Amino acid sequence: MKILIKDEANIIKNSDIRWYLSDGSLWISKEETYQDVEKKISEAIGSFNWLYNTNDTILFEKNSGKFILSIIGLSSDISIVENKIQFVCPKSTGDIFLNDKNNSNFAFQGSIEYSGVHDYLLSCPEQYVIDSNICELSITTDFSFYISDYSLVGWILKNASKHLYISNTLYENVYDEKIQILLAEYLKIARELEILEDECEIYFKVNDLKKLFNVIDSINDIRKEAIKEGILAILEWYQ
Repeated sequence: MKILIKDEANIIKNSDIRWYLSDGSLWISKEETYQDVEKKISEAIGSFNWLYNTNDTILFEKNSGKFILSIIGLSSDISIVENKIQFVCPKSTGDIFLNDKNNSNFAFQGSIEYSGVHDYLLSCPEQYVIDSNICELSITTDFSFYISDYSLVGWILKNASKHLYISNTLYENVYDEKIQILLAEYLKIARELEILEDECEIYFKVNDLKKLFNVIDSINDIRKEAIKEGILAILEWYQ
């Protein structure tokens, strides 16, 4: 997907960035429901996630090509890292515009990493980490796209745990630093359950998830509800 960068303000604000654990999606959008997004699709161009395909949704205005919204699919296969990624590249602010005003099939290709220590969620193929042509374009204070050769190649969400959502409610009141470590533990267990085949190992891992639920339930941080919703979705699958 070829894009242009322009030094213009975009419509997306930091409060429009929402991370849903329950269905594994990251929303960069003012729209709050899939029904709202479907209405936008009829008025836009870009990449759409129809039914069970693997596209990421990235919409642009038909006439101007200006970025409208994005819904990025997050698989449960999220790697947990401790060290902060060494990513040195130019940074800028502005907005992205679709260069070739046609629909396309697009999905970000990089694996996804979460750091509980530094609280960032990142996706970018390894070859671009050392790409001298890559730049980071800040869409909001916490969310940026990585761009190389006029193409979208990755993204990063900083202060990721502060963008956890459940029932269309952003939690901005009481914060407990332990939530980041517990979030990382949840993502780690979810990833392990994806690859386990032995029923005994799955049984013990599901028990670990139940224990984590009780630990999370005891902390004083409203964001725990988002992680609990994610845990309950997995437990329902294994009933």
